[in-house]
Amino acid sequence: AYKASYRYREVVMDIASNDFAQESASGNTSVLDLLTDSTKYTITGSDSADGNIHCEWNLSMKQMLASRRDGEITPSGETDTCNYTIKDLASGGATKTAKISFILSNLPPIAKNDTFILPFGTKSIPLDILANDSDDGDGPVGVKNYPAGKTPFYVDKRLINGVVVDIPLNIRIVTKPTQGEIVPQYEGPCPDNNVNTAQTTCYGGKLTYVNKNLFSPFNDSFTYQVLDSDLTASSIANVTITNTATTTDKNKAGGGSLGMGALLGLLSLVFIRRRMAN
Repeated sequence: AYKASYRYREVVMDIASNDFAQESASGNTSVLDLLTDSTKYTITGSDSADGNIHCEWNLSMKQMLASRRDGEITPSGETDTCNYTIKDLASGGATKTAKISFILSNLPPIAKNDTFILPFGTKSIPLDILANDSDDGDGPVGVKNYPAGKTPFYVDKRLINGVVVDIPLNIRIVTKPTQGEIVPQYEGPCPDNNVNTAQTTCYGGKLTYVNKNLFSPFNDSFTYQVLDSDLTASSIANVTITNTATTTDKNKAGGGSLGMGALLGLLSLVFIRRRMAN
């Protein structure tokens, strides 16, 4: 029920624990139980004067839900507020009005670990590392108050030949692969670069993992972060490239055992040389 009514960047607040009913709580009955007993009390939220802040009491959750209709965060150094009213039905409808303050902030996007299969001897494979990532902490695309035209991850809008083109630059590689390389569709300075941080490069669009050595039997890996539309970075996620060769540990000491195919190849060379020598 809550998911069905969820609004973009909604905050959930426990207000009843700070309010006290005129009657005393006894036994296992708490103040919260008294206040949320709809036969004795009703709690209603109200919108801000400009209508941008929406507060709504959720009886099943026993929580106040607050959100901004414009989908934005609370300006830095400020707080958003709304009023709510508690009506005491048992005392003829006496009411108590209070104000609640809160801050709506941007939550980081969610990046999840990935594993991709590299068939032994394959030159390259596509990597869709954002397929299981999201910005659902703020709210999935399509929920109430989701800003029109907003994308979960950062997209740079550039004017090319008089046409506005979307260039996604939202993937920052933290540690690079060692057995291959990542070839992106788009590449450019990360949008959150500034004079106080190291300058980093971001990728976007279709990514391709290119194997440097077709006969390498080793696994590979790299790590990355994804940037949301507000330039907030996710936690670091790990991508594993699993080679289907029999030997899969890329950290084995150099000069490891040869595969059967390579061994047969060497034996053939020895046989040919012997025949030529004869």
